[in-house]
Amino acid sequence: MQNFVRYYEFTFFELDANKNVTNLPGFKIANSVNFSFTYNISNNCFNTAKFYLYNVSENTVNLFTNKNNKRGFYFRACYDNPNNLTQSLIFRGLTILVNTYRQGPDLITEITAGDAFFNLQQATIKSINEPNGISAPDLLQKVSDYLGVFNPVSGVDFLQLKTFYDHPMTFTNVPITDILDMVAHENACDWAFDVEGIKLYPRQNNSEYGAGIIANAPLISRTTGLVGNVIAESFSTQLFPFDFYSEQRLQNNYPYVTVTCLLRHAPLYSKVRIQCEFPALNGLYLVTAVNYMGEYRGNPWYTTMKLSPVPSK
Repeated sequence: MQNFVRYYEFTFFELDANKNVTNLPGFKIANSVNFSFTYNISNNCFNTAKFYLYNVSENTVNLFTNKNNKRGFYFRACYDNPNNLTQSLIFRGLTILVNTYRQGPDLITEITAGDAFFNLQQATIKSINEPNGISAPDLLQKVSDYLGVFNPVSGVDFLQLKTFYDHPMTFTNVPITDILDMVAHENACDWAFDVEGIKLYPRQNNSEYGAGIIANAPLISRTTGLVGNVIAESFSTQLFPFDFYSEQRLQNNYPYVTVTCLLRHAPLYSKVRIQCEFPALNGLYLVTAVNYMGEYRGNPWYTTMKLSPVPSK
């Protein structure tokens, strides 16, 4: 794998007041973007991204903005083969701020974007009325349908959830996060969100829904892009905020490891398999946080992951 055989592209969309999505033609900016952003399993994290475009035209800058509708974009990046871009979506969000300034010989456009769920904390269900009760899967499906194309419920196969609310269920202007908290709590799950959607996942002491987590476990080793050492129970608070969930897991002796590799798509709560020089650290892990970082002027592009061991059965 060569450090500089890499590809990326932006594809744009607009989101109107009725949450209708219009995809716009895609384009590529060659050798002119720096980026950095993090996804974390904490559902209280406000995931933002920074993109720095170098010496691009005013027409290119205008693609990130729109006066009437919200302008958003997809960012895909990968190594080796441009055909892999379709499976390498690592950011999807809405433009928050565009700032252009000069630094030495370069004209830099700084794009601040929030991921597609940055407004989820304010989202409410206007009305759900189920006088005869409703199952947890059907309730989550209504939430997913209401939120639209950018908010599919995934992770645990929520059709397996067994809770049935056998009494009238009425929600009027209720925060969606309250509904997700309720369903997750009653099914021994937690929830978070990343580029793929809202994800439910089993708590450490609940293996009942484990089969619903993404099953594939790609290998991370020296031959597949591993950089530096695999570090046990030590991760940068600058990359990964030390949230309450992480603290509780460490107190209950559920360790983490941190691993850096050349850029790859790493969805939250997908599985990866580590193979390194330290046998005690080899094995199967779940991705609990991921940071993507890239600089166009010579440096490799990296994915840094915080991983939690998958308990052996």
